[in-house]
Amino acid sequence: MATVVEETPEEPMDVSMEDSIRSMVILEDPSPEGCQPTFEPQSFEVVQDASKRVGDILVNSHEYSYTNKYSGKSGINWHCTKRGKVASCKAYVKQCGAEFVIGPINHDHEPKTGFLMAAKISKEVNKRAMEDVFTSASVIIIEVMLENMDQGPCSALPKVDYMAWTANKGCQKSRPKYPNDFDFEIAEHILDDFLLGDVMERVIEILPTEEQVKESGARLRGSNMEVGFYLV
Repeated sequence: MATVVEETPEEPMDVSMEDSIRSMVILEDPSPEGCQPTFEPQSFEVVQDASKRVGDILVNSHEYSYTNKYSGKSGINWHCTKRGKVASCKAYVKQCGAEFVIGPINHDHEPKTGFLMAAKISKEVNKRAMEDVFTSASVIIIEVMLENMDQGPCSALPKVDYMAWTANKGCQKSRPKYPNDFDFEIAEHILDDFLLGDVMERVIEILPTEEQVKESGARLRGSNMEVGFYLV
């Protein structure tokens, strides 16, 4: 289980608390007015290859999600996934090993119910799409959803078309290129279960006789039409 450290605004403290302060992590960003940090216990889980760009996603027990903003020697900075043209959520988490330090800024939005399940489904779809590049992404998505969504619909799950586009984009480089010339070998062997059986039906077909062909040609002689009969 990952260790969670809650950040609190700096306050004047006496000397007797000096030893306990050393184990706390204080971030440089101050807590804005009216945006106090929460002190509810939280747990975190990193879901690999689950983001829109096939990257890692951090999900907490309240189902808020974060993406990897920066990775360095000091740790990983996770920023909230809510992004917009006008305003974005400024909540963040700093990770150092197995320890997660929650930033002083709270989320300005409600969490998405079922986001952890949606992240795991996206991860499994991307994984299977990379393993089987010739199977349709839509088919893979339906299979994964049937296996994981046994408790009902998931409102946080993206649209199927978008998930298919993301999966196809991830495995596009793994697919072989189409031959650009005629210098290639054709597989002559028959695949297993390719031939299911022969279909035989009686068909009545009326073919013209030789006299009928000559008579039709004589009638059309001198016209601009060209008529031909081919008997196979």
